[in-house]
Amino acid sequence: MGKRLGWALGLVVAVSLSAPVQAGLVGYWNFDGGNANDLSVVDGMLYLADGGAGIAVIDVSDPFHPSLLGTVDTPGTATDLAVAGGLLYLADGGGGYGNPFERDPASVRDDVIDGYVSRAAARADYGVVLTDALDIDWDETERLRG
Repeated sequence: MGKRLGWALGLVVAVSLSAPVQAGLVGYWNFDGGNANDLSVVDGMLYLADGGAGIAVIDVSDPFHPSLLGTVDTPGTATDLAVAGGLLYLADGGGGYGNPFERDPASVRDDVIDGYVSRAAARADYGVVLTDALDIDWDETERLRG
C-alpha cells in the first residue's frame, strides 16, 4: 500500500518544525472520508487524495485555521496525486473482474480499511454494509445482495 497519512481519526495535521526538538501541533482539519492517501501543498492550498471520497481542497494559508474549500468526487479511488503547472494529476484507480456483489464481504471490508474503497462505495458497488466500527453488518449485506 502507498503512503497512509491518516485514517483512524480522519485528520490532516500541521506540525511546527521551527524548533524540531519541541515540535508542536499548529492546526488540524478533520475530514469524514478518513482515507488520507496522499497530499500536496501548493501556495497555501492543500490537495488531499481521499480514497473513495475523491479529492479535497483545503485552504491552509493560515495553518492555525485550515478550511475546506471544496471536494471533487472522482470515479475511482484517489490514491496518489501531484500538482504542477496549475493542474492536479491523480492516480484514481479501481476495477476488477466479475460481479462485485459476489465478492467476499471480508475482502471488501479490507479494501475499506486500506483506503481503496469508501464505506459508501462498499455499500453501493459491492452490496457490503459496514458499521461505524467497520464491522460487517451481515443482515443488511444479505438484504442488499438478495
